[in-house]
Parts: sequence; structure tokens; C-alpha cells
Amino acid sequence: MHVKGISTLSIDEKNIQHQSPRLRTYQKVCETQVFFENQLLDYKKAAQYLGICESYLRRLKSKRKISFVEIGVRGVRFKVASLNKWIEEREIKK
Repeated sequence: MHVKGISTLSIDEKNIQHQSPRLRTYQKVCETQVFFENQLLDYKKAAQYLGICESYLRRLKSKRKISFVEIGVRGVRFKVASLNKWIEEREIKK
């Protein structure tokens, strides 16, 4: 779901059924989390937001195919607005 300035992460209940109880609990907590456009996410949350694995997100970042913010020498974060833009750029329209 996307509302101007706010995005929410939704998890499909069918995909949760065959996972470990610990992972299901984590995903259900994240299911109701609200993201703001200017919020910065780490690799784990950004990958979860995009629905991709963390290693693929790291590959996209290293090839500079996705926008990111450097924090200090080694810190990397992703703006929710940039993630939404990346999704929209890949949307196939009829």
C-alpha cells in the first residue's frame, strides 16, 4: 500500500505458513510497520521492503543500480522514496 509520503509493508499470510515460528513472528511485527518517504532503512529492512534477498540488494548497490546513502565510512542506508522510485522504474506498463 502506498499513501503520499507513507508506505506500508505487507506480508502474504500464505507465504508465512511454511516458515519457522520465529520468522513468522518477525514478519508479522513488520507487517504493520509504517515507512515514511524520508526514512532510511538498513540492508535487511530495505531488502524485505523490496521483497528481494539481501545479497541481491548488495549487488545492486555495488553496481550502483539503486540509490543509497553513505553514513560514515562503512554505513549504507536506503531511502524509502528511492526504493519506491526503483520499483516504479521497473514496472511494466501495457
